Amino acid sequence: MNLVLKHSILKIMILASFVFVIFASKLSAQDFPPGVSESGPFDVKVTKDIMVPMRDGVKLATDLYAPASSTGKLPTVIIRLPYIKDTYTTAVSAANYIASHGFNVAVQDMRGRGKSEGQFLVFGNERRDGYDFIDWIIRQPWSTDRVGSYGCSYLGENQILLAAEKHPNHKAMIAQAAGGAIGSLDDSYKYFAAYNG
Repeated sequence: MNLVLKHSILKIMILASFVFVIFASKLSAQDFPPGVSESGPFDVKVTKDIMVPMRDGVKLATDLYAPASSTGKLPTVIIRLPYIKDTYTTAVSAANYIASHGFNVAVQDMRGRGKSEGQFLVFGNERRDGYDFIDWIIRQPWSTDRVGSYGCSYLGENQILLAAEKHPNHKAMIAQAAGGAIGSLDDSYKYFAAYNG
């Protein structure tokens, strides 16, 4: 299978996963086109550097990708990353793709990274900050009460940590290539498959 076909299949799987989980009760077979293009039917508008407050007052820089023609509330997909949202093309590409198919996408620099305030600590704030981020999203006039999350590797591992918080509005997640390298030993968090003893 060539790389272009694999990439297209992955995009279809990502979109289908969110659509089915978030909208399952509202869709039927005729709602899906026979083919999927690089982008969906909607132009995308981007609002940069919204400073989202966490419970301790630290503000995290967030870009909002949304269908340009949308005037109502839409479900939101979150992508949280330590790799600088403005230059990490994987997140930018995914955000544009998902938003072009009718979702809001909120891409956030984690605490202490990019334009976000605070101090970065590997896996140190993902649960609490992710929970607070969802709380903020569901209060916005452009968002429904349904939130999904997406990302690979660290972006996926932080979703697994967030899932442990059981936020009632976190309805779906695609945690790609995630979870195999984190854990705890003797009440000490380790990462990247590194353990003492």
